[in-house]
Amino acid sequence: MVHSSLKRLAVKLSKICNDLRLLSSGPRAGLNEINLA
Repeated sequence: MVHSSLKRLAVKLSKICNDLRLLSSGPRAGLNEINLA
């Protein structure tokens, strides 16, 4: 039970990180909607 919860959390965090990477990429390479400090 704990293992499946941790796995789901890891998958969600991975998706969030990928979305942030896409949104914060350069003006020619991505959407550039947010800036990560």
